[in-house]
Amino acid sequence: MAATADAAANGGDAAYAWYRVEADVDTGQVPFIIGVHRERPEGVIYSSPEERLPMLVLQRDPLVLRIPVRGVELKLVPSGADGRLRGDWLVSYYYKQDFDLTAVPISGPRPELLFS
Repeated sequence: MAATADAAANGGDAAYAWYRVEADVDTGQVPFIIGVHRERPEGVIYSSPEERLPMLVLQRDPLVLRIPVRGVELKLVPSGADGRLRGDWLVSYYYKQDFDLTAVPISGPRPELLFS
Protein backbone atom coordinates (compact mmCIF):
# COMPACT_ATOMS: atom_id res chain seq x y z
CA MET A 1 0.00 0.00 0.00
CA ALA A 2 2.95 2.36 0.50
CA ALA A 3 3.55 2.29 -3.24
CA THR A 4 -0.01 3.55 -3.74
CA ALA A 5 0.57 6.41 -1.33
CA ASP A 6 3.78 7.30 -3.16
CA ALA A 7 2.12 7.12 -6.55
CA ALA A 8 -0.73 9.29 -5.31
CA ALA A 9 1.77 11.79 -3.90
CA ASN A 10 3.56 12.12 -7.23
CA GLY A 11 1.18 14.03 -9.46
CA GLY A 12 -2.32 13.65 -7.99
CA ASP A 13 -3.23 10.34 -9.55
CA ALA A 14 -6.49 10.78 -11.49
CA ALA A 15 -7.64 7.38 -10.24
CA TYR A 16 -8.34 9.05 -6.87
CA ALA A 17 -11.09 11.37 -5.70
CA TRP A 18 -9.40 14.07 -3.55
CA TYR A 19 -10.86 16.03 -0.64
CA ARG A 20 -9.68 18.64 1.82
CA VAL A 21 -11.27 17.61 5.11
CA GLU A 22 -11.76 19.54 8.34
CA ALA A 23 -12.58 17.86 11.63
CA ASP A 24 -14.28 19.96 14.31
CA VAL A 25 -12.45 19.15 17.55
CA ASP A 26 -12.56 20.74 20.98
CA THR A 27 -9.63 23.05 20.22
CA GLY A 28 -10.76 24.11 16.71
CA GLN A 29 -10.35 22.70 13.20
CA VAL A 30 -8.00 19.88 12.19
CA PRO A 31 -7.37 19.89 8.42
CA PHE A 32 -6.17 16.96 6.34
CA ILE A 33 -6.37 15.68 2.76
CA ILE A 34 -7.73 12.32 1.68
CA GLY A 35 -7.53 10.51 -1.63
CA VAL A 36 -10.00 7.70 -2.27
CA HIS A 37 -9.27 5.33 -5.14
CA ARG A 38 -12.27 5.33 -7.47
CA GLU A 39 -12.21 1.54 -7.97
CA ARG A 40 -9.86 -0.24 -5.56
CA PRO A 41 -10.61 -0.44 -1.81
CA GLU A 42 -7.74 1.85 -0.88
CA GLY A 43 -6.86 5.43 -0.24
CA VAL A 44 -4.36 7.76 1.37
CA ILE A 45 -4.51 10.47 4.02
CA TYR A 46 -2.15 13.44 4.33
CA SER A 47 -2.06 15.18 7.70
CA SER A 48 0.99 17.21 6.65
CA PRO A 49 3.16 17.41 3.52
CA GLU A 50 5.52 14.89 5.17
CA GLU A 51 3.00 12.39 6.57
CA ARG A 52 1.09 10.05 4.26
CA LEU A 53 -0.77 7.06 5.63
CA PRO A 54 -2.68 4.33 3.80
CA MET A 55 -6.44 3.96 4.22
CA LEU A 56 -8.86 1.15 3.50
CA VAL A 57 -12.20 1.75 1.78
CA LEU A 58 -14.63 -0.39 3.77
CA GLN A 59 -17.79 0.84 2.08
CA ARG A 60 -18.73 3.38 -0.61
CA ASP A 61 -22.33 4.28 0.22
CA PRO A 62 -21.99 5.78 2.73
CA LEU A 63 -18.25 6.20 2.28
CA VAL A 64 -16.48 4.50 5.19
CA LEU A 65 -12.69 4.70 5.40
CA ARG A 66 -10.34 3.17 7.95
CA ILE A 67 -6.89 4.42 8.87
CA PRO A 68 -5.44 1.16 10.25
CA VAL A 69 -2.37 2.63 11.98
CA ARG A 70 -4.50 5.16 13.87
CA GLY A 71 -7.56 3.06 14.73
CA VAL A 72 -9.78 5.70 13.15
CA GLU A 73 -12.72 5.48 10.77
CA LEU A 74 -14.19 8.24 8.64
CA LYS A 75 -17.84 7.97 7.63
CA LEU A 76 -18.97 10.45 4.95
CA VAL A 77 -22.18 11.12 3.01
CA PRO A 78 -22.95 13.61 0.21
CA SER A 79 -23.90 17.10 1.36
CA GLY A 80 -25.05 19.25 -1.54
CA ALA A 81 -24.64 19.29 -5.28
CA ASP A 82 -21.06 20.60 -5.28
CA GLY A 83 -19.48 17.28 -4.24
CA ARG A 84 -19.09 18.19 -0.57
CA LEU A 85 -19.29 15.45 2.03
CA ARG A 86 -20.27 15.55 5.71
CA GLY A 87 -19.78 12.93 8.32
CA ASP A 88 -17.94 11.72 11.38
CA TRP A 89 -14.39 10.96 12.46
CA LEU A 90 -14.94 7.89 14.63
CA VAL A 91 -12.22 7.31 17.22
CA SER A 92 -12.47 4.24 19.44
CA TYR A 93 -9.36 4.94 21.50
CA TYR A 94 -6.92 7.79 22.22
CA TYR A 95 -9.50 10.63 22.01
CA LYS A 96 -12.36 8.20 22.72
CA GLN A 97 -14.84 10.53 21.11
CA ASP A 98 -16.17 11.27 17.64
CA PHE A 99 -15.80 14.50 15.66
CA ASP A 100 -17.82 16.11 12.87
CA LEU A 101 -16.22 16.26 9.40
CA THR A 102 -16.66 18.42 6.34
CA ALA A 103 -14.94 17.43 3.08
CA VAL A 104 -14.57 19.62 -0.03
CA PRO A 105 -13.45 18.17 -3.38
CA ILE A 106 -10.02 19.32 -4.61
CA SER A 107 -8.04 18.54 -7.76
CA GLY A 108 -5.23 16.59 -6.10
CA PRO A 109 -3.06 16.18 -3.02
CA ARG A 110 -2.12 19.84 -2.59
CA PRO A 111 -0.40 20.33 0.78
CA GLU A 112 -0.69 24.11 0.46
CA LEU A 113 -4.46 23.68 0.95
CA LEU A 114 -4.05 22.07 4.36
CA PHE A 115 -3.99 25.33 6.28
CA SER A 116 -5.85 27.66 3.91
